[in-house]
Amino acid sequence: MATELYVIIDDNGGQFQYAGGEWTLSTLEQWFGATSWYPGFAVDGTEFGSFTFTFEGTSVAFIGNTPDSQAVLFQTATVSIDGGTPYNITYGDVPPPAYRQWYQSPTLADGPHTIRMGHLAMTAVDFALVRVGSQTPLSGKRVFVDNDNAAFKYDGTWSRETGQFNAGSLPDGFPVGNSTHRTSTPGSTMTFRFSGTAASIYGIFDWANIGRLAATYTLDGVTDAQNYVVTAATPQHLNNDGQASNFLLFSYDSLPSGDHTLVINVTNCVSQTFMLDYITYSPSFSSLAAMPNLTATVTPPSSSSLPNPSTSPSSTAPSTSQVSQNEISKKAPVGVIVGGVVGGLVLLALLAFLLIWIRKRRRAKSAQETVQSFPRKSKIIQSI
Repeated sequence: MATELYVIIDDNGGQFQYAGGEWTLSTLEQWFGATSWYPGFAVDGTEFGSFTFTFEGTSVAFIGNTPDSQAVLFQTATVSIDGGTPYNITYGDVPPPAYRQWYQSPTLADGPHTIRMGHLAMTAVDFALVRVGSQTPLSGKRVFVDNDNAAFKYDGTWSRETGQFNAGSLPDGFPVGNSTHRTSTPGSTMTFRFSGTAASIYGIFDWANIGRLAATYTLDGVTDAQNYVVTAATPQHLNNDGQASNFLLFSYDSLPSGDHTLVINVTNCVSQTFMLDYITYSPSFSSLAAMPNLTATVTPPSSSSLPNPSTSPSSTAPSTSQVSQNEISKKAPVGVIVGGVVGGLVLLALLAFLLIWIRKRRRAKSAQETVQSFPRKSKIIQSI
């Protein structure tokens, strides 16, 4: 069983309640779900926004844009957990404004909690990441899996990057979980197994580079191809959008409930890099305690049962040693049978030859007796 599991809660979810004034909804595609709320009214230091967030689990983190560094008053927020005494937090040492995880709660007892964030100005809320407990109900939730998770199996040429992305005219920032896995080598693959009814693959995409990116997405043996093209006339390129976070690379809806295997194969990179950030999916299981251990269901074969390298792998293919033993066990009976058949044929041939020879001798003797008692026709013919 997995020891950690996170669910992602969008800023538009009912678990967020915004207060202090009329919050503004931003609908840029760089946001998760293409939405983000911020207290647009809090601009002069006389008003501040706040929100409460309710969840069930053991911790929560908030991701979004931090306030502009020129507003010193805005660099501190207040936090109250489960009605406790508020305390101050700062947004960290990254030069703001920046897109990043700007709050992480302490580890809490497994169960329901309410967090109130106050003194917010120019702070954007994109989504929350909740670490669930072993029995936290997952019905209606969306599981979040970071690219660093052991469930991701990379093959080919991949690199792990932890630097900031360049968002162009928008605030720069960090990928969710502060890392991505990247490749520009066609043929590089990533395999991920999950148990769910829907899945979405997110990454970072570069609108600044004119080029082409292509990949195939194979789910349970069914392959779909996807192309990502940037031209000089692409609107995002013209808007200087730069590298977009939370870019939806591909998604699956209405999958059969149960276990699935996803394989991403990068097939073409022209002035572009495939950047994988995270995957979300709707779980088929009810809680972390009931989550199937899919990585443990695939056990590598032992050296004595590896398939013959000259043949395609098969669950029923015999090993090299089995092939040799089978061949040896079959060769001995075949030799005995062939030897017996050949010997029998030789004996029959000798008997047949002997019978023919005996018959010829008898006929020859009989013919001699006939010639002696009757005149020979040959002489009669010769005399004519």
